[in-house]
Order: sequence, then structure tokens, then C-alpha cells
Amino acid sequence: MNLKYKKSSFSTAFFFLKKEQKEALSAVYEFSRMADDAADEEGEREEKIKKIEYLKEKTKEIYAGKNQNEEIFSTLSEIVKKYDIPEYVFSKLLSAMEKDINGVNIKDRAELEDYMFSVAGVIGIAVLKISEYKGRDLEEISVNTGNAVQMTNILRDIKEDLNLNRIYIPLNERMEFLKTDRIDFNSPGFEDLFRYEKNTAIDYYMKADEFFKKTKSPKLFVASVMKNTYKELLNGIDFDNVQKNHKISNYKKIKAVLKSLMEVF
Repeated sequence: MNLKYKKSSFSTAFFFLKKEQKEALSAVYEFSRMADDAADEEGEREEKIKKIEYLKEKTKEIYAGKNQNEEIFSTLSEIVKKYDIPEYVFSKLLSAMEKDINGVNIKDRAELEDYMFSVAGVIGIAVLKISEYKGRDLEEISVNTGNAVQMTNILRDIKEDLNLNRIYIPLNERMEFLKTDRIDFNSPGFEDLFRYEKNTAIDYYMKADEFFKKTKSPKLFVASVMKNTYKELLNGIDFDNVQKNHKISNYKKIKAVLKSLMEVF
């Protein structure tokens, strides 16, 4: 299996997993990359939809108990049983990728939060399930952490997403700050809009932080490292460098790990 997670911002968190958990989470991550690549790679819309439909069919087969010949799907079949990962983790992700293929123009915060749950919150659920966390607040932690992480992605990738005909900043918020539905980095009000969206992301992090600090469970450590790594990434993004390619330094990764140690132990 091609473990692409090693090149991701999540790689630091993977380091702290037990071998079987690392293999499980890397398989979930690989599936999510397959879905993401199907939506983002160059090609005809019909071909992209076919790839998503193929992944949907494979997901249905996995949960129906059918034997799988391909390694990734065979591995996933074992993982979803062992860690009790619900089917909607994959179905919601695939539906969101299908939406990306067709172009995105988010209307309001409720629609955005539904989308963020579908692409990030569900992955958080898989992370906590594989980490063997069994708290009743599992979904609440996943929702708030997913919102925080995905808002960071949205701000980091805003230029690239615009080029792909994907606008995740809600229309009502664009109209309030820009007085138009179009995003122009040089337009009056964009700096205020960007600051508002970044503060919204910070609020999501604060809500997620409360759950981690209140629960104080070592089984939240991996999820905490992921959250704090992306928080460090968000801290480095501002109006003046919004169009730059943002990467996180090793220093900030270590800082995120140390914060997580204090947060959940």
C-alpha cells in the first residue's frame, strides 16, 4: 500500500500510533486520498464521476461483507469490522467529493458545516474509533475538530479552490463584507472577510480544545496532535500571505505535540 500519509500534515500524529492502528488509519487515509484525487485530478467530469461511483460501490460491498481482491479494500473490510467504523464515514466523504466535481458555491454557514463534517468530521470519527476512544462525546469532538481543520484548509487553499470553481466561503458572508458574490483578493472588504473567517476557525479550535481538556484521555492524543498541528498552520496564515503555499515547520510540529501532551494527559 502506498502510504501517502507520510507526506501529509497528519504524519506527526501517525508516529504515535501502535502498528495495527497506524495500518488502519493509513488505509482510511489512503481511501480518502483516492476520493480526493478522483475529484481533483485533470480529466472529464464523467470520468471523475465514474471513479467516485466505483468507490461508492466498493464501500457498499465492504459493508455487505463481500470479499475484496484489491488490497486497499480488503484492508478496509477488516478495519471497519475491527473498529466498528460506521458506513456513513465513507458515504458522506464520497458524496462531498462528488459535490466538488460539480463545482461548489456554499450559500450559508449551515451548508458549509454540513460539507465540513462530510470531508473532515467523518475522518475524525474514524481516527477516534481507531484510537479506541469510546466517549459519548465522540461525534461532538469530531465535528468541532473537523470544522477547525477544514476551515484551515479552506483559508490555506482559497486561491487554488477558486481556480477549480469551488467557493467555500458562504455567500451571505461574502455579500456582507464584499457586497458581491465574487471573491477578489484586491477588492475592498476582503481583508475584513478573511479576518472574520480566520476568527471563525479559531472559534472552532477553542470549542474543540474544551472537549479535549475536559476529557483528558490518552486515547484522544492522536486526534489532539492532528488538531494542534493544523492550529499551528492556521496561525501562519494571514491576509498578507493568503496566496502563498503554506507548509508547517518541524518546530511547529514539535510545538503541537508538546501542547497535546499537556492537553490530554
